[in-house]
Amino acid sequence: MRWRQARRSKARETRIIDLGADYRFADTSVCEAWYRVKHTHKDAERVYGLAELNREAIRGAKIIGNAGCYTTASILALAPLARVDLVDMTSIVVDASPRIGRGALGEAGESSARALRQLQGVRRRNTPPYA
Repeated sequence: MRWRQARRSKARETRIIDLGADYRFADTSVCEAWYRVKHTHKDAERVYGLAELNREAIRGAKIIGNAGCYTTASILALAPLARVDLVDMTSIVVDASPRIGRGALGEAGESSARALRQLQGVRRRNTPPYA
């Protein structure tokens, strides 16, 4: 849903679940810097839609920013370690690569190097939630 459409929504009971990246960030400057577009609904209260970690906040939220697939996998894997201080939060590197694997490559003779070349210069929409 576009920000303007969400903003114009007059029904007070309407709940918006944004499947894009528009409402994933509490700090809209992250969205603006990463996606290179001005956020027009900066004052909207939103909740990061990772139910495993934000269940109570989601229940009452009017705008829920849906978490991406790579971020969901990464955050859920690391959250238990972070909760009990078993990981240095400044040292985490998540190496999640799309299009790598037998199903994505096609023919048996194709290499991972070919798939990695496809990633060069890729600016994925779900990279910022890792930061």
